[in-house]
Amino acid sequence: MTSTDIAYPKKTRELHNMMMDSDRWDGVKMRDGDIVIDTWAKSGTTWTQQIVSQLIFNGAENLPAMDIAP
Repeated sequence: MTSTDIAYPKKTRELHNMMMDSDRWDGVKMRDGDIVIDTWAKSGTTWTQQIVSQLIFNGAENLPAMDIAP
């Protein structure tokens, strides 16, 4: 399956407030194999990154989650 076969979600509105700016997504080009996981600010983002890294890398210890997915 290639990226031309995938119907990626489309941004339908702009969101701007002191915690969010949807403009950062305007230049994003999705690639095959990309994974997007979104968390609200201050609600466990680093923890979620670590969990996803552990799942992707089969439970490897001491993964630098912030370096892998800043």
